[in-house]
Amino acid sequence: MKIKSIVADLCEIKSKDRVGYIVDFLRNNNIEHNVQKFIGGINVEVVKQGIIADKEIIFFAHHDIFNDLTEGANDNASSVAVLLAITKHLYFYEPYYTVRIVFNDSEELLGSTFYLNDFTADFDKVLNRVGSFYYLKNLIEIEKVKAVFVLELSGIGDSIYIAQKSGNIFCETQLNEYLKAVAKNKGYKFTEIPISFSDMVSIAYFNLSGTVFGAIPLIESRNYLIALQEQGNLTEIFPHVWKKNHTSMDNYFSIQDRALQMMYEYMVKIIENIKAV
Repeated sequence: MKIKSIVADLCEIKSKDRVGYIVDFLRNNNIEHNVQKFIGGINVEVVKQGIIADKEIIFFAHHDIFNDLTEGANDNASSVAVLLAITKHLYFYEPYYTVRIVFNDSEELLGSTFYLNDFTADFDKVLNRVGSFYYLKNLIEIEKVKAVFVLELSGIGDSIYIAQKSGNIFCETQLNEYLKAVAKNKGYKFTEIPISFSDMVSIAYFNLSGTVFGAIPLIESRNYLIALQEQGNLTEIFPHVWKKNHTSMDNYFSIQDRALQMMYEYMVKIIENIKAV
């Protein structure tokens, strides 16, 4: 099955029903999984035990979308599709560390008005409805978590973006250096750039090492960095491909097979060399 066909299937389903597709996909491929229901929605987890059982790596990809007037193809069905393909790879592969693949809900609640240094009562109320936060809050032996990677926007582009920071939350330098090394080894072009708020909010809350990555057109990421040097408004100078998010332009027809395949192969190498983290 092509990864883009998974995106196509997801784009035909409303946001609240996509978790059912994820569960059916895993069940049909005999992949053991756990369903976690909470007040904000439903998370789905796949755990593959590693050689080193006391260290764990988490990969998040949120399955909710902005609203049902959009398909949310790149944000974030593309990343869900890549991670579903990775679960099939893990079926036959024993990773060095235990790997947790998590399809998390309600990431879209994390708006740009929320800041990590402003934990008001309202913020805590919102955070408790976010899937990544709920998952980490209820994770037994969270001290085993060595790193958390978030996949965002995996369906368009000829290069990898690695998040320098997400909102005002800086990503872990060591993890970013690891992602750069894997990209260089694969011969992929990459850029380290700031992005908007993401599930890094949850990761930082629990003081875990984390970062975000995805696909992007190289020329757009470079132009973005140039514009940032001129200190323009962050949202106004976002790469064009990101401005499509939360609009009808974020649809299946914009998704590229090559970007999905690049992200899948990149993910495989990240997992295969994870003991370097």
